[in-house]
Amino acid sequence: MSINANELTEMDYEILEYIDGFSSVHKNDIKQHFSKYSDVIDYRLSILSQPNYTKNAYCSTIPNSCYIVEESKPIIDDYENNKESLNRFHISELGKTVLRNYLSKQKKISKNQKRELFFKIGNFALSVIAIIISIFALLKP
Repeated sequence: MSINANELTEMDYEILEYIDGFSSVHKNDIKQHFSKYSDVIDYRLSILSQPNYTKNAYCSTIPNSCYIVEESKPIIDDYENNKESLNRFHISELGKTVLRNYLSKQKKISKNQKRELFFKIGNFALSVIAIIISIFALLKP
């Protein structure tokens, strides 16, 4: 089952943002880019590429239910249809939507933090000015 968007980690969003920069990117390139996370990158990629499945007798995948898509080529033999991984990924529409929402929230948070900092500095500056004026008023004969 696919992970919920509210359970994605900062690292997941970094991976989504990196993959979004390409039409398709090889797993080795992702691993190289995130070399400091080398011990967990395969796990995070598997989680991000895990689709949801229908709950009926056929158990088929639900379209656009994963954040990234692992590309594969079909292998057809006499007994069953399988797929061989190409070790390449691209971001899905769901992944793009979740990433855009996340980046938008981050931008709003950043603006709010800047606004709060401005008001804190402004209040501090006003306090300092008031103290200086008070000191000058006391020193005047």
